[in-house]
Amino acid sequence: MPTLSFEGKSHQDLVRQVEEWLETAKEEEDLGPVDLVNQGAKLTKDVLGVIAAAAPDPVAENEVVKALTEAGYRATDLTSGAIIDTLEQFQDMTGETVVKEVRNEAASAMYKMNKGIAKQIIKGFAAAATEAQAANETAKADRAKAEKKKAQES
Repeated sequence: MPTLSFEGKSHQDLVRQVEEWLETAKEEEDLGPVDLVNQGAKLTKDVLGVIAAAAPDPVAENEVVKALTEAGYRATDLTSGAIIDTLEQFQDMTGETVVKEVRNEAASAMYKMNKGIAKQIIKGFAAAATEAQAANETAKADRAKAEKKKAQES
């Protein structure tokens, strides 16, 4: 499975790298509306998978969480399928002229959506990292107190 990773010394470094990476989406060849819908559906499923994988084991193994994740996959498939069917019917009726006119706007909207989602994911990771760091510092302080108390008792 392909992977994507960024490394930086600060949150701003990571945001800059993600923005640069997302800019490359504009450089790729024009995609058709069906391709854009498929990419959006795949991205949605990938995000659901990331969220499910990031959950702590007791939560991730919960049957309700598994059912909700699966429902998200099914809803994504059904929605993208309906949109694709509608687009194909629209193309048949209009001879693709209208679709060609909005293709650049659709690509721009997809880029903006991807950029927004990436920013939200990064914000979530940053918040989780901050919480983990605070918990780690609290644990260190608690251990130091316990060791100090143990030393005083000795």
